[in-house]
Amino acid sequence: MKKIVSFLIVLLGVLFINTKLVFASLTFRDSSVKIGVDYVLDLTVNGGSGNLSWASSNESVVTVSNGTIRGVSTGSAYISVTDGTYSAMCSVNVIDNYVAVSGISLPQSSMSLSIGEQKRINATVNPSSASNNTITYVSDNNNVATVDSSGNVKGVGAGSAHISLTAENKVVIVTIAVVDNVPLKGITAPADLSLTEGEKSKIVVNFNPTNASNKGVSFKSSNTAVATVDSSGTVNAVSAGEATITIISTEGSYVATTKVKVAALDKSLKGISLDKTTVSLKPEETVTLTVKFNPDNAENKKVKWSSSDKKIATVEEGVVTALKPGIVEIKVTSDEGNFSDTCKVTISSLPIESIAFEKSLYEVYVGATLALTTIATPENSFIEDAIWESDNPQVATVSDGVVTGVGEGTAVITVSNAAGDITASTTVNVKRKNEPLLITITGYDLNFSPEVINYTLLIGNETSLDIRTNRDAKYVVIGGNRDLKNGSIITVTVNEGNKVTYVINIKKKGSSAIYFIAIISVLMLINIIRILVKNKKR
Repeated sequence: MKKIVSFLIVLLGVLFINTKLVFASLTFRDSSVKIGVDYVLDLTVNGGSGNLSWASSNESVVTVSNGTIRGVSTGSAYISVTDGTYSAMCSVNVIDNYVAVSGISLPQSSMSLSIGEQKRINATVNPSSASNNTITYVSDNNNVATVDSSGNVKGVGAGSAHISLTAENKVVIVTIAVVDNVPLKGITAPADLSLTEGEKSKIVVNFNPTNASNKGVSFKSSNTAVATVDSSGTVNAVSAGEATITIISTEGSYVATTKVKVAALDKSLKGISLDKTTVSLKPEETVTLTVKFNPDNAENKKVKWSSSDKKIATVEEGVVTALKPGIVEIKVTSDEGNFSDTCKVTISSLPIESIAFEKSLYEVYVGATLALTTIATPENSFIEDAIWESDNPQVATVSDGVVTGVGEGTAVITVSNAAGDITASTTVNVKRKNEPLLITITGYDLNFSPEVINYTLLIGNETSLDIRTNRDAKYVVIGGNRDLKNGSIITVTVNEGNKVTYVINIKKKGSSAIYFIAIISVLMLINIIRILVKNKKR
């Protein structure tokens, strides 16, 4: 007979696997453990001798000692306990990836409810991946509040109780306060509320009695264009005018009103500012600048945008577009008050990979300048501190990409970076501009024409003249331009592939008068001699 009873005890334990067992006066809950982890079984003793004997149905899976089990290998086994008179049993699952409970999360540690009212304790086990996420709920005073296995608490009688939540060996407590339902007899609210446009204020509702159980109310505005009100009683002043806020209680439909007067706000603009003072961009990138107005509800929010250099960056409706490397100032100016603010935009170059000249051959005239055009990869990148060089400075010089023609011929212009790994070259052909030949003499009007070969020039007492042409000196030979006197001949020979010699006949001013004076002097001298001879004969 004793064997039959023991068999029935074991059988009942198996049937109640994964549940809280109560057999005779010994109970404990099922558990899952990880290999190598000790776990204390939750055993409740109601009476009995107190001399407990523990056993495992498969010690290769789980062992037990004085109620502490340890997983040995994955699998299932039964743990039994007896005091010789009463027995109980549960199953234990041993898993290799067992995740223990680290705690229990509660949205609140206390709860109030009325007699007969029911509320749920929304608890969660941490971590969410815990192998055993079962929570048990126990009330320490069922005369005040009861709780079911899902955490639903019901108020039974006025007073306080504590609900214990247990997950594995983690326990938290929720304090429950149960009150008798106190009926509401009426509500009041401030009669008047004065606000300025844009302000907010909360209406404080007074309940009679102050400990009424149901303090639910609703709020409604008679004119939402003037003032709005939310569910908490917070009034928002929208525009100048008057509105009435009506408060109605959930219990008894008691009514209270508050008259709201909204005064107009000075909406003239006091100033503006930008949300950014400095910005760094790369070519083709954009950024949006936002204007902040003071006050926020200023009526006139018209502004104008400008860029200090549209070749570097442009701006439209606050959207700045970077074009090429450089620094630019973006300015916004208000229509009202002419307030302004600026943002410094720095546009940095993209890392250059290569560079080439737009042309392999350029032409420039002697004395003229020409800006060379380069093409960089990627687009809008450039060489910082570029080095420019000419292999023939006597023909052409270069500075920051600008070539100056010096003399006829060709020169190779090279641009490179400091390291010399980014470089490009082009050829510049310098030639003389094909202008009509011009010969000038400083201080005199020769009235020169390339088609006229012979000229006569009346000069003063100069012994040489300052003769100039618009041709390179190496193509011009000037002869006879020294010790000039009346009748001297100056030749100007120009040889630019077609040799031409121009002749200038020199006449000196005052030569005829001197000749005339000389003749008179001779005649006077002859006449004097004649007079002297005649007088001697007498």
